Amino acid sequence: MYEYFEGKIVKVDSENIVIDINGIGYKLEAPASLRDHVSVGSERMIFAEQIVSENRIAIFGFYNEDQKWIFNLLRSVSKVGPKTALGIVGALNTDEIVNAINIGDDKLLATCPGIGAKTAARIIIELKDKVKSFIVSSDELSDNPDFDLIDALEGLGYSRYEITKHIAKLDLKGLELDEMIKVFLKTIN
Repeated sequence: MYEYFEGKIVKVDSENIVIDINGIGYKLEAPASLRDHVSVGSERMIFAEQIVSENRIAIFGFYNEDQKWIFNLLRSVSKVGPKTALGIVGALNTDEIVNAINIGDDKLLATCPGIGAKTAARIIIELKDKVKSFIVSSDELSDNPDFDLIDALEGLGYSRYEITKHIAKLDLKGLELDEMIKVFLKTIN
């Protein structure tokens, strides 16, 4: 029912954000990734998803449309409810989740709150075909100056999460692709 809320953030706590829009405060359940990037008093647009169940009506808030999309996709997996999906999008960004699903990285998914090995495997099995198009259409990947390096290292069996986390620590400026690969391989362990 709601697409987004735009207004002033009046409260941020360990689970929720309250946004004031024309004198009405809307309480949004929000992932940690959003709660960490908003501050009381700031004006903000927050994407929203309303979920109605037998016992309650809840509104969930998200940093961007991609985060909202992956949240709803995760909810489509059997035995993954809104709280579990919110925990996943709070622990990992959308690209990390999509990449984990695409490469079958159940260990990364299992690091999220409320996710065990069986649930991680179920998420991968049920969503693998649904997230392939996200990678192809993602502008973030092709705009990334390390795209060729990431692509080459994925071909060697490394996960995108592992690659991006490690290359952020390296000084690869001015190096050719083969030199960057050598530096990465020498320093990864």
